[in-house]
Formats: sequence, structure tokens, C-alpha cells
Amino acid sequence: MAKNNILTTYRVKINTMHDIPSNRKPFYIRWVEKFLNWQANRKVSIDLSSKHFRVFIEHLREDKNYSDWQIDQAMDALNILNSMMATMIEPRPLSEDAVFEKIHEMIYTHVILEHRNSIKSPLDYL
Repeated sequence: MAKNNILTTYRVKINTMHDIPSNRKPFYIRWVEKFLNWQANRKVSIDLSSKHFRVFIEHLREDKNYSDWQIDQAMDALNILNSMMATMIEPRPLSEDAVFEKIHEMIYTHVILEHRNSIKSPLDYL
């Protein structure tokens, strides 16, 4: 799916969601746009895997121009994108390795979302 199609589909999805306040929806859209632009600038094809989401979030953390709440919001925006894309893709049989990778991603995402404020980096103690 092309970048513009992804963004258009995401806009429609986010605007139908009632659990996100209307005044925050443009920021969620902007985070997805930043992610897609970041991928384009890295000269890689659009890859919506959670691995690339994590790399992007780490990139934001290293930037130091973003507050923790902004990074949390970016993670939420990308999780919505991930869910949206998962419902649009035709399921296909997975290899055993792919199943273990998906389970690992789900656990990682759950732990990060559940404990994102309590996880400390070694750099936090400097």
C-alpha cells in the first residue's frame, strides 16, 4: 500500500474512533505521517512491522526534542496503525518461526504499553 493510501486510510480510521479526543486526532495522524516520512528518508520500502515501529520510537527517544508523553502518543498512534493494517491484510499460513516472532512482538508491545512509565534506561541514571 502506498504512503498516501496508508495515510488516507488512517485518517478515516482515526476520525471514526470515539475513544480519542477530537483535538488529539490531528497529532495521531501527524505521528503516522512522521513515521512514513522517516521510512521514506531511510530509503527503505514502506514496512509496517512492529520492528520498524520500535526503531522509529527509539529514534524519537534519542532525538531529545520530544517529551515522554509525545513518545507515548506516537506509540499509541503506531499501534492503531498496526491494528488497522492487520485487519486489511489477507491472512496467510505462518511458519513456526513467524509464529514465535509474532508472540514475541505481542509480549514486547504489551509489556511496553503496560509498564512504559516504569521502565528505565541506564541513561536515566546518569
